[in-house]
Amino acid sequence: MFYDPIAALATRLLKKPLKKVLDIIQLSEFGDIDPDITFEFEPLHELTREQLANIRKTEAETDQIYESAGAVTNNEVRERLATAPDSPYSGIDLSGEIEIDDTEENPPQDPNADLETDFTQRGD
Repeated sequence: MFYDPIAALATRLLKKPLKKVLDIIQLSEFGDIDPDITFEFEPLHELTREQLANIRKTEAETDQIYESAGAVTNNEVRERLATAPDSPYSGIDLSGEIEIDDTEENPPQDPNADLETDFTQRGD
């Protein structure tokens, strides 16, 4: 993004001088420096919730395509999601195996499905 390098540059060039000015003002006004008085840079641009949702959907579709093609495994996708700081799944536990429920795509086969059954006769 265009704004990311600008934000990094502002932080790198301005953070220390602004902190120094803030400390000098505190010493002048209060006689000491309060560590609870801080500042943060405002984001230059933030994506809307809809834009973030569209990006995540596109990433999920891409992951699915790559996984289907065998380029990545589902565990690699899980690891990417767990380690991405902006992911809603950041920090998920990757230590356990996951169970994939594929019964909708591959329903279990009935061993008796090929047998013809005559329901007209009752064995009372």
